[in-house]
Order: sequence, then C-alpha cells, then structure tokens
Amino acid sequence: MTPYESYTLLFSIIGLTGQYIGLGLIFYGIRQMQRGTEYRERESVRRHKENMTALNDNHTALMKLIERTGG
Repeated sequence: MTPYESYTLLFSIIGLTGQYIGLGLIFYGIRQMQRGTEYRERESVRRHKENMTALNDNHTALMKLIERTGG
C-alpha cells in the first residue's frame, strides 16, 4: 500500500468517526430539547392548577362577602 493510499484510508476513517460524533451530538441536542419541552409542559400544568385554585378561592370569598352584605 502506498503512503497516499494509507493517508486516504486514515482520513476516511477519521471522517467517518467525525460524522458519527456529529450525529451523536445532534441526537443529544434533540433529546435535550424534548426534555425541555416536557419540563415546560409540566410547569404549565402546575401553574394552571395553582391559578385555578386561587381563582376558585377568590370566587368563594366573593360569594361569602356577597351573602354577608345582603347583596
């Protein structure tokens, strides 16, 4: 095998390795994006429940105030 062929083979192996590393980084990034989306969804549901509870409490307090004042 000539030196040119050896270098060509070496560079092609390095190139394939680099491509696999690049693909791995892409898949890692996609997974991180999915985790972030799942986290934001859980937080949104939690905040919605908190807001609905507070709204219900305010409504109940308002109804009691209306009953007390004879409105």
